[in-house]
Amino acid sequence: MSTKTFSASKPAWTTDKVIKSLTYPEHCSISLVERLRATLTTNNVKSSHGWTSDLLLTALKSALENMAKRWADLPSENKLQICQAFSSLRRSASSKAQLEIKLLYDCCCYLMDRLAFNHESDAQLYSCIRARLAIVNRLLDMEVTEPAIFHLSKVYYNFCSLFQSLSPRFMNNSSYISSGALTMSAVELQNCLYFPLPSLSLAQGACSLLVTFQLNVLRCLTLFPNFCLSLSTIQNLMKETGPYASCLRLFSLNEELGLSRIEIFARFLSRFALTEQNSLHSLYLFAYSLQSWLHIGRSFMLKHAIALPESIELRVVNLFHKLFNACDPSVINIDQLNEIYEGILFGIDFLNVDNRTELNLRVSDTYYQYSDVTACFSRLTDGIESSIGERIAKLKYLLLMFRLSLKKDCPKVSFDIVSEISTSVELLNSDSIRPNDLIYFLNVIDNIFSYPPHTSPDGHDKVRTFSVMASFAHVILAANRELTSDIEANKLSKKVKRFLSLSFYQLRSLKETEIPLDTFRCFIQVAIKFQEPEFSQKLSNFCYNNSVKSKHTDLSIRYIDLSVSITLWHNLLDDETFILKLVKWLQLLGEKSTKDFTLKKVSNMLEFHFTQPSFKVTASLTKLLKWIIRSMHSLGESHLKIYISCLSITVLKAISKEMLDSKEHGPSIISIRVLAEMFDREVDLSEKANILCLMSCTVFNNASLNLCYSSSIKRKIEDLQSCASKCPKFHLHRIILEIWDFLIKYQANRCYEIPLQSLLKRLSDFVLTSRPPATLVELSDRDIYTFLTASFSIFHVIEVLGDYCSELLLLETVYELLKNYLSNPAGRYIVVIVTLLANKYVSLGFSGKAHLCFSRAYNFFKKQNGTQECFENFWRVSFAKYLIITGNAEKGVLQLKNYSTTKKGLFTGLQNLVVLDYLLMYERFQFSEAVYLLGHSSQALHIITQNLRMMKSFFSMSIDKMHSNSTESSLPWELARIAVMSNNLTAQIYEHMGQLREAMYFTKQACLLEETICPLFSAYCSKLSLCSLLAKAGRIDESEVIIQEIADLEQSSSFHQKYLWNLVNAEIDYSKGELNGSIRRYSQCLDLLDFLKQEVLSFIQLCKNNRSLTKGIKRLSLSNSAYPTGKEKLFDLDCSILDDKAAKVLQRIALIEIKRGNLDEARSLMKASSGKFIGDFSNVVSLQIAKAKIALSEANMTLRGNPALSTLQDSVVSLPCITERQIVGVHGKLIAASPNIQISKRKQGHLNLLREKLKTILLNIRLNCELIFFNTFERSSVETCRAVNNLMTFSSIMQSAITSLDEKNTLNSVTTSFFMEIPRALGFQRKLVNSKSVWQSHSYNESEIVNMISESKSKAPRFEEFEEFINQLPSTWNVISLSINESKEELFVTKLRKEAAPLIFRLPLKRHSSQAVDEDVLSFDKAQSAFGKIIAKSNETAQNGKDYTTKQDKESWWKQRRELDSSLAKLLKNIELFWLGGFKGIFSNHKPDMGLFLKFIHQLYDIMRKNLNFSDLGNTIELSSGILELFVSLGSPDQDNVDQLLEDLIYFVLDIYQFHGLQFAYDEVDMDQMIIDVKDALRVYHNNYDPEKSTSHTVLLLDKMVHKFPWESLPCLQQLSVSRLPSISILKSIICKEVRPEPFIKVNIDSGSYILNPSLDLKHTQDMFEAELSATGWRGIIGRSPSNEEYRSMLSDYDFFLYFGHGGGEQYTTSRDLAALNKCAVSILMGCSSGALHECGIYEPWGTPLNYLGAGCQTLVANLWDVTDKDIDRFSGAMLSYWGVFSGKKSAETFNICEAVSKSRKHCHLQFLNGAAPVVYGLPAFVTKNISNDVYA
Repeated sequence: MSTKTFSASKPAWTTDKVIKSLTYPEHCSISLVERLRATLTTNNVKSSHGWTSDLLLTALKSALENMAKRWADLPSENKLQICQAFSSLRRSASSKAQLEIKLLYDCCCYLMDRLAFNHESDAQLYSCIRARLAIVNRLLDMEVTEPAIFHLSKVYYNFCSLFQSLSPRFMNNSSYISSGALTMSAVELQNCLYFPLPSLSLAQGACSLLVTFQLNVLRCLTLFPNFCLSLSTIQNLMKETGPYASCLRLFSLNEELGLSRIEIFARFLSRFALTEQNSLHSLYLFAYSLQSWLHIGRSFMLKHAIALPESIELRVVNLFHKLFNACDPSVINIDQLNEIYEGILFGIDFLNVDNRTELNLRVSDTYYQYSDVTACFSRLTDGIESSIGERIAKLKYLLLMFRLSLKKDCPKVSFDIVSEISTSVELLNSDSIRPNDLIYFLNVIDNIFSYPPHTSPDGHDKVRTFSVMASFAHVILAANRELTSDIEANKLSKKVKRFLSLSFYQLRSLKETEIPLDTFRCFIQVAIKFQEPEFSQKLSNFCYNNSVKSKHTDLSIRYIDLSVSITLWHNLLDDETFILKLVKWLQLLGEKSTKDFTLKKVSNMLEFHFTQPSFKVTASLTKLLKWIIRSMHSLGESHLKIYISCLSITVLKAISKEMLDSKEHGPSIISIRVLAEMFDREVDLSEKANILCLMSCTVFNNASLNLCYSSSIKRKIEDLQSCASKCPKFHLHRIILEIWDFLIKYQANRCYEIPLQSLLKRLSDFVLTSRPPATLVELSDRDIYTFLTASFSIFHVIEVLGDYCSELLLLETVYELLKNYLSNPAGRYIVVIVTLLANKYVSLGFSGKAHLCFSRAYNFFKKQNGTQECFENFWRVSFAKYLIITGNAEKGVLQLKNYSTTKKGLFTGLQNLVVLDYLLMYERFQFSEAVYLLGHSSQALHIITQNLRMMKSFFSMSIDKMHSNSTESSLPWELARIAVMSNNLTAQIYEHMGQLREAMYFTKQACLLEETICPLFSAYCSKLSLCSLLAKAGRIDESEVIIQEIADLEQSSSFHQKYLWNLVNAEIDYSKGELNGSIRRYSQCLDLLDFLKQEVLSFIQLCKNNRSLTKGIKRLSLSNSAYPTGKEKLFDLDCSILDDKAAKVLQRIALIEIKRGNLDEARSLMKASSGKFIGDFSNVVSLQIAKAKIALSEANMTLRGNPALSTLQDSVVSLPCITERQIVGVHGKLIAASPNIQISKRKQGHLNLLREKLKTILLNIRLNCELIFFNTFERSSVETCRAVNNLMTFSSIMQSAITSLDEKNTLNSVTTSFFMEIPRALGFQRKLVNSKSVWQSHSYNESEIVNMISESKSKAPRFEEFEEFINQLPSTWNVISLSINESKEELFVTKLRKEAAPLIFRLPLKRHSSQAVDEDVLSFDKAQSAFGKIIAKSNETAQNGKDYTTKQDKESWWKQRRELDSSLAKLLKNIELFWLGGFKGIFSNHKPDMGLFLKFIHQLYDIMRKNLNFSDLGNTIELSSGILELFVSLGSPDQDNVDQLLEDLIYFVLDIYQFHGLQFAYDEVDMDQMIIDVKDALRVYHNNYDPEKSTSHTVLLLDKMVHKFPWESLPCLQQLSVSRLPSISILKSIICKEVRPEPFIKVNIDSGSYILNPSLDLKHTQDMFEAELSATGWRGIIGRSPSNEEYRSMLSDYDFFLYFGHGGGEQYTTSRDLAALNKCAVSILMGCSSGALHECGIYEPWGTPLNYLGAGCQTLVANLWDVTDKDIDRFSGAMLSYWGVFSGKKSAETFNICEAVSKSRKHCHLQFLNGAAPVVYGLPAFVTKNISNDVYA
């Protein structure tokens, strides 16, 4: 752009030249502005050759149009700079386009000034005003307010002058703004809205200009931030001086123009209302906007004599709702409300019946809120009278009238409301009740209780209210719940739950004789329908209690009958009170005495039995003890006390042991009473201490016992501690009792004021200051059990609190105590404690301290031969995991080879089931995680799944029962933490495999366990894991909701928990695109890791200062290097694991910096992190990927830095593009053949240098990624494999694109397509392999698993196998792979054919915008959003279509469906045009005629040489045949859009030449002429081409982000045989190995099965197909639901299976059942969304098709979205006829299933909305007779 100032010596330009320069943006410069200003000052405007007013207006129009184009082309970030430049009145611009806009505006100002200066008449003044308003419009389009205000002030001045001349009294009482004013405030600007012209008559043009000015003032005011109109301004808007009056004047002159201006005015008022903070202001604005719309609607109705248009009615209804929502009784009084209502309520009569009813109800509700009983009563009375025939509407009015009648000042109603409601309910049918209506009823009922209209209701009102609720219970039952969506169903369930709760509340307030028992059944049916067992349980208990309390025998019998009946109806047989209810009449006083006598008799028999010499515990004895315990639970308090006192100590010990060992009973009052009796009778102090510890443990494990018995236990503890004893064992018991004292207090208070640190300090001091006696007393197993139980309990409490320093201190203290006070047998428990301590140090990242602890444990179990194998195994698997974490994988595997899983029998002498189970589960968890860290996810999942199975056997109650209100729970909460850890690990493994659903399930299970097992637990960490999963899955809103729920816990959490918190928040910020926030969170993670390190190191140093806990541990001398080396001091302060965490955080920051373009910062961070990483395989992989991304970013910068290569990113790239037959020195020939292109040697050398640099970068990326792929493919996560292969694919294609013709291209498309296709659906493949291995029921032991790990070599897919499979494809097949890149800007298309090199295209979706500036870009996000909206609306209308009964509603429904069908067709056409463009020929099955094709090729080369001036080049450059076939595959050159398609291909060819080193004048190429020449060549080809009948088939391999689109319905694929699959690996798995002649599978027509209308709600479908199907002789089910066995049998025993029902049959079988099938039939599932795959962000999609493909189904027909039954029935009938299984086509030509589906789409009324939904997964299938079901290739 020229920046020279204008010289006066240069001749002035003519007006034509100036106008022409203003028209073209490239001519705009400072020089032009100066010349224009000079021209305007030198020319005489009156001269014929000078600037006339018309020329000034023409020039101004050109400048404004040019200015609009420049603005539209600007990126969004530059538009803000333009606005700032205008605001600051500076000539600063950072780009050419910005400066052009500023200069064009200057030109506009000069022209406007000249025009304003020379106006001589009112007409010219009007023109001047119109021109200035045009400038204002353009400025407001750019949201530039200051210049706009300046011009508005000028216009206001012109109007004032004009109107003053017309009416001298115009300005008498008002002042106007000076013409020289530059800026105004918002307050001054809003004064410009009013013109006092009540009696002034204006022409249409003047009136139109005045309205335009006023609307522009309003528009300008909307751009002021935080600006609100004053109340006086708002009220004056509708007066005679305001804009509304001006619009009405214009309406009287020009009706159509006036209505358009009124609509704009109404929209501005709505916009102000939405931003208004004051409720009154907002109410007025909504009312005035509504008044304006009502004027528009009334005018339309008067003019056309028809009902209000749907769009206007929708707008009016929405405004009414917004107005009602703005009514705030605390701000707006009733007089103001009535004033507003007076001007708008008449508009309700314009609306249809439904809207009129809804709004009248809202008006009534508003009056109810304002306590205007009279107005509310009047409205409701009119509504009841006018709703005759509208049953739902009448019922709504009646319900509101009933609510109003509860007010004491309500007028008397002339009829019985309750009876009228009951009658109306009886007349309802299920089809007339919509979900929204039902929710409305429930909301009103809830409102009756939420805002009680009276404070002391009498009994009559209570009975009436309950009767009304009973009536609406019938309404709930009558409603069809299946018509609701998932969101509505969830909302309705909550409302119904609230309704039942209110009903029960109301029921309890009634008197015994007032309760209508006959209404109970309907309430129970509601509870059953909505799965609310809690209500049924409460109602059953209520009846039982009334039966007990009732003094009327008959009534008591009715109550107990109801109680038992309710229990049976809702299947509450597992409830504890069920037996009590059954035996109520048997529990008389005499019978209780008899039962007591029976119990005593049994007890005496037991006492006698225990004293026999042959006594032993048998199964019968155990059953008897359990029966006694259950019977004791049924006794009353007095009977229980008497009974226990009669039992001997022997019997009490037996009962106590059974209760402790049994998971059935758990801690209860009975166990406390038994232990208390034992305590009182025991004499030995140590034994009393043991019993007291058991009592404490029982109380601690049952919170309900704490309040009753904590004080009693406290007294017993104090009494026992006051006893004098020198026995070391008793001293140990004192410590244990102190622990239990703390635990019970903690449970009772649940607060942090309890001195936990003080307790641990006392324990530590006691251990460190005590001296063991000369001879230690050996502790029994019972003593050890007591001590370990207390230790583990407080350990779990501290673990939950997150106080890791206290946890470390406790474990260190317990270790010292066991070492000082226990003799040889205690060594085995020391191993467990020290190993737990080591594991804790590992989890915190302190590898040195962990190593030291492992050394201690190893020393103990090696020195003490009595150590059990179970404890050695526990140590070994933990140490192996530690070695793997610290990068010593080989040594870790060596440890695992010596490990074997501990069996329960090895824990001899350990009586406590909780401790035993905890150690078993922990050990298996450690083993599974160790295997997982080695990268073997399938084996790890196999191990941890066994752990989850163990959990089910451990817990005596299911997760579902945890929500019950039972105060007694036998669930051992001490196992909760390891159970949570097991679920979280399982979730991690599934996440590693890319399976989001499974990962989410187990993470939610972990949260549920933490929240429900024990009140002490908090689901903090598990919820963070859940948030991370949701964020990665793209469900950001859900993750943020959970983060907010646990936000308060973050403040009181530990450093480690805060670290996890910030880590997850960083991931969420990154997922939202907030890179700065993500970096800030990651930086906080680094700080928190430093704080954590300092805190733990301080603790370690403090322990050393007080007394070294590690003193006295001898150095270890081990011959095997796989064991700890014993150099403890060197490892003591090592924090390599913690440093590794910090390194990973640094790497994540580096990756974000790469995305932000800060390469230097990214390199610095990567350098800082490299030295901190632990060298395990996952870190190596992530480090290499990060380096590759840095290199790739550097390559992109290199591309952008060179003009010749900068367009590569926006250009189509293919592999291959040039044939391998290259001639030496071809590059020199190209240069010599282009004499018109002069390139300096220096510039050419620089270009070559850039090429070499770029190729080196891309080559390094590819080679590094290949190395990673082959070494870690099997062990890396699905996400990592995709990242590696995407990098390889991109680098290979780009490297090939810039390889010059002189160089030999070492890349081939086979290798590139191999890396591109292999990671597709990898998670599905891994899950399939894992599920198959599980179903094979092969139970691997630990040694087998370890051997598999140590001996397994890399099982990465082999390139040779891939190439071999491609060459084995049928010759008539085209396999097309489609995928989108991570940025969603590039579409990758790969074509695979037998014995042909794969053809790969990289198609930038925005390439058309770079070729044509005015081209509208169809981005992937835009298409995805549009498609999603169409399908969502289609699903919605498909589901509610049956609700429309009237002709008008049906017509409206069909209109909506047809519009959706048209929109989908247009979208698919645009996808083909804009995404594929000229490359759509890759889908074609066109087989070229080689003679004609060679002739066309020569003609194309001649066209290229002629247009590129390479006449002497010859045929040196040969394009790939696949590229040349694209031209002839486009079809006839006379079709629509062929010019655009050819232009796409020709640009692609030109890019190939340019990027391979050929230099030519790109901008001088005559594209139009080239297109004409190519069309002529194509015309010759197609005129002579004789097409053959095609038998080809196309298989689409659709990646996870593109599978949702119906590609089969693209115009270029509509008539072809097409099927789809997620990946080539699935294609390979479903093709049989036998080589056969035909490329399809065959099914026997006599081997079919079907299910028709299993849910009994598809009557049309059944009527259409029942006769045809019944006549076939196939096995079938009609009109009933199949069993799981029947469903699986139909799939496995027959050749093909037809399903005509809802969904894909998921309700009748499971994915696990399908995976177990050895064979799966060709399946046709015609239910809604049966073929949909659900996207999961970075994870693999899931859906019914994958379940069938995984089961071995080779062909599956299913629907991608919801369809309507009648249309899909037509499709199904046609498809089955074309396929040949129905009689209509048996004698005619039959087609394969893919062709049948394609041909049947035209039979649908909506060929896209319904016809495009059915697709085929898998292979084409033919119907024949007596042919085995094989694949033929």
